[in-house]
Amino acid sequence: MEKNRNRLESAESDNIEEILREIKRLEKIIQEKFKKQVTVLFTDICGYTKYMDTRGDVNGRAMLQKHNDIAMPLIEKHDGMVIKTIGDAIMATFSNPLVAVKSSMAIQNSLYDIICKSQALPGQSGPLRN
Repeated sequence: MEKNRNRLESAESDNIEEILREIKRLEKIIQEKFKKQVTVLFTDICGYTKYMDTRGDVNGRAMLQKHNDIAMPLIEKHDGMVIKTIGDAIMATFSNPLVAVKSSMAIQNSLYDIICKSQALPGQSGPLRN
């Protein structure tokens, strides 16, 4: 009886070790196949809520549309992917951090050009806030 018990425990021990090795192998496959590092970029319109309150929904939506019309194509041009928009914000991902920074710089430069043409952001006296 004791001999059979030892064999059973030995078999269970070998089986557990085999299961643990299989779990480790499967976790590695899952990590390699599905896990990836990404860089997340968020945009946000400074003063948007106040602008909406003072200038109204139509003007606020027009500003938001202009922001999105500028930012979204530049994100896509830099191989980014727009994940979602949340109010006046865009959330996008990039596989390369440097490309994400270049995309954000392109967005800022494009917005700066428009701001300089209009000469003001909501609630500000000059083209850029300090």
